[in-house]
Amino acid sequence: MKKSMRVCSHPLKLFLMSTVLWIGLSGCADQPTGADLVLTNGKIITVDETLPEAAALAVRDGRISAVGSVEEIAASI
Repeated sequence: MKKSMRVCSHPLKLFLMSTVLWIGLSGCADQPTGADLVLTNGKIITVDETLPEAAALAVRDGRISAVGSVEEIAASI
């Protein structure tokens, strides 16, 4: 006697696989980024008298978008 193949032999397995796939893909949505490049722990000499030296900078679209301490730049991205 032949056994017939069922499309879903294990409904729980199908549910778990679908859930894992859904959770995995939910993180793939377009998320705006604060910077294309972040450089930290450096010694950056600026020409600004109020901030003569900085430790980090952020670059977005090929331009420097922020300069400051590592904490300030981390908070802005």
